[in-house]
Amino acid sequence: MVLDFLKNVLGLQKGQETASPADIENDEDRLIAFVTFVVKNIVDSPEHVNIDADKQPQNLKIRIQCEKSDIGKVIGKRGKTISAIRSLATGAARRDGIKVSVDVLD
Repeated sequence: MVLDFLKNVLGLQKGQETASPADIENDEDRLIAFVTFVVKNIVDSPEHVNIDADKQPQNLKIRIQCEKSDIGKVIGKRGKTISAIRSLATGAARRDGIKVSVDVLD
């Protein structure tokens, strides 16, 4: 199920139905759902994760807020985790002609 969701978000199974949050209609919401899914699965307190998004035509700014103790998990060692999240979101957004930025707020 997780792999199917990620494949759908990244466009590897475009047009196929999945059984989870992949029933999302527009591209921006799909990117927000992807970032939310990843972040909530790497932190200790997923109930305290808040994802805020500023949607503008062809531009999407995603801001991640979480517990202070989880910020290190989202950023990762030397920023590798947040860099990977940004790379995946940017790749998926580029396919749809959207510019996306992902930031972690403290």
